Amino acid sequence: MTPSSDARSLRFTGSEYFKIWIVNLALTLVTIGIYSPWAKVRRLRYFYGNTLVDGGAGKQVEIPEYLSTHPATEARIRMFESGVPSAE
Repeated sequence: MTPSSDARSLRFTGSEYFKIWIVNLALTLVTIGIYSPWAKVRRLRYFYGNTLVDGGAGKQVEIPEYLSTHPATEARIRMFESGVPSAE
């Protein structure tokens, strides 16, 4: 089975991610949850930085809409266009 051109793979070591996870957990517990948004950003940066897209790491990876706090640009445009009456 050959990988397709849009195949994505992930490369990381468990110890590398464990360090990020344990620091995020400790800081979230110490700050009573205030650190959790920064922890999420740190975790996602790590995963996106180690995700291979078309054979190269560090390329711009579009965040899936279900992980984002806002709908994708195309979906947002469709929502606005469907809710706005025509000016005829």
